[in-house]
Amino acid sequence: MVLSTPCRCRCFGAILLLGTLWPAGAAGAGLLSNFAVLRDSAHTETIATVQAHPERFQPGTNGLTAGYTHDVHWLRFTVQRAPGEQGELWLEIQPPYLDDLRLYEPGKSCPDGFCEKRAGDTLPFTAREVPYRAFVFRLNEQGRRNFYGNAADEQPHTYFLRLQTTSTSTALLQLWSPDEFHLAASKEAGFLGFYYGVMAAMLLANLVYWLLLRNPLYLTYCFYLAITVVQFFGLNGFAAQYLLPASPALSDLWVKICVFISSAAGGLFFMNMLSIGNHVRSLLRIFQAQIVIACVSLLSIPLGYFTEAAMLINSINLLLAVVSAGYAFHLFRSGVPGSAFLFASLLLFLAGFFASALTSLGLLPRTTLLAIHGIQIAAAGHVLMMHLAISSRIRSMGLARLQALAQADTAESKAQQERRFRLRQNRFLGMLSHELKTPLAVIDSAVQSLEQLADKKHPEIQRRHQRIRKSVARIDALLDQCLAQDRIDGEGLAMHCRSLDIARLARDAADEGSDDDARITLKTPASLYLEGDMLLLRIALTNLIGNARKYSPATTPIRISVRREKLDADDGVTIEVADGGPGIPASVSEKIFEPFVRGDQQGDIPGAGLGLYLVRRVIELHHGHIDLATGGTGACFRLWLPIKQGAPV
Repeated sequence: MVLSTPCRCRCFGAILLLGTLWPAGAAGAGLLSNFAVLRDSAHTETIATVQAHPERFQPGTNGLTAGYTHDVHWLRFTVQRAPGEQGELWLEIQPPYLDDLRLYEPGKSCPDGFCEKRAGDTLPFTAREVPYRAFVFRLNEQGRRNFYGNAADEQPHTYFLRLQTTSTSTALLQLWSPDEFHLAASKEAGFLGFYYGVMAAMLLANLVYWLLLRNPLYLTYCFYLAITVVQFFGLNGFAAQYLLPASPALSDLWVKICVFISSAAGGLFFMNMLSIGNHVRSLLRIFQAQIVIACVSLLSIPLGYFTEAAMLINSINLLLAVVSAGYAFHLFRSGVPGSAFLFASLLLFLAGFFASALTSLGLLPRTTLLAIHGIQIAAAGHVLMMHLAISSRIRSMGLARLQALAQADTAESKAQQERRFRLRQNRFLGMLSHELKTPLAVIDSAVQSLEQLADKKHPEIQRRHQRIRKSVARIDALLDQCLAQDRIDGEGLAMHCRSLDIARLARDAADEGSDDDARITLKTPASLYLEGDMLLLRIALTNLIGNARKYSPATTPIRISVRREKLDADDGVTIEVADGGPGIPASVSEKIFEPFVRGDQQGDIPGAGLGLYLVRRVIELHHGHIDLATGGTGACFRLWLPIKQGAPV
């Protein structure tokens, strides 16, 4: 059976967490007790002064938790060998990114009775007593024999540890026998290797997804995941151990740079993952500010303010994690795909952070697992759940894309059907025009001949002849409008634009179709040129003026004006046609430019409802617009055309 991607990720997550939670072994070689801490803010204390004033030490727990500070801390503790235990004792100190550690162990031949041993990530890895990613001191049995005269002394002995670091001042101490340490270290190396292997596999898989799908979400996640892996690789001490064993300054710089770059990468990724855009401006600005602050904070490293900057950026990360979790919960309740996994991943991150913090404060059992690896364990679950969230989001986007393609195919199929129907309609209209216009012309010619032959003394005969001719003209006009609509809406329409005198064209259109020129008032310049298709513009103006004649009383004026006018800095021409008729009813004022729409008050006035539709289409083809002016009496249509074709609408 082949598991789906979500199932594989769940299995990886379960195995990874089980591996990380595997016990590292129990130290039974000796006991660390009587911990006490002294804060040295002035950096002036020495082994002589601290042992001379034991009352200044404050009782502590198994280690140190002081956060980001420039203070030096002194730890005092006792080491007692387990009853009957023989052999060497090793003292392990975590985490691996502490700068300067100095262990003072009792020795008779040493100054002030204590021998100093040094460790820390500012020293070359090759200088360490034990080649291990963290710090291990081999307790000097020879020194204790010289001082106490007994190599197998089972009495408790006091040690001092001086700690100074620019990172968080946290130290966890554990006592081992060499065999126990090697066993625990081998288990730890195996499971940390598995951890990085899974993380690398996830990084590679998401990189392949990005190469295949080209979705930017995968790319930002790969960047975030890569920086996370690189950061933990440095924090775990592997950069100093395997890549830069002789360059402690570079390995220390590695860790510091990753603190800020990981914050910026996280902000960039979560902006994309949470789909934060202009609709959530405040949250968008917060994430943008986080990215800027993280990048600017890089300057704190050479300037010597890394401690302050790291404390600030970690506080911002925690705050944004809480805010992001709240927003993810909002997305989850809104049904956004992948938001449940996103919310779970943020909860895991917060759980790891707070578990580590509570452990450091002594509110949870202090173990290496929680104190040192708490955030790393949570990060593993966090990135796995984030991968599920991205997979769910992309899968949803894929389904939406398939649905869109299906709808597009359906629409294309309907469009093809409409094109075939329109082609048949065009052929039918062409045939109808040919078959009807010829007989209509014959009828009109025959009626004219009959008028000339008829007796002029019988007016009723003349009226009937005129009625026949008007009916023929009406049918002919309807055919012309249908043919004009078919041409304008057809896919093969080719506009023949040239420079033309629109003022003269308006005057010619006003002269067509009627001998009643006294009604028309023209206000045009002598000439006004623009680019356009003369035939189409003539159709538009003729229809507009013809409507004014048809729908207004014969005694009312028709006003036509043509003037040059700019619209949004574009030079153009405005043409107005106003009549004194009943006006356009409000019920159809918004639909009047649609085909086959006529008002309710038209009575027996002939028309197919195509005139204004043709006018609007012609104007749109010329990148202009037309509107119906409101107010006053009658109807006033105002159209605007650009002087040059190709100008913005």
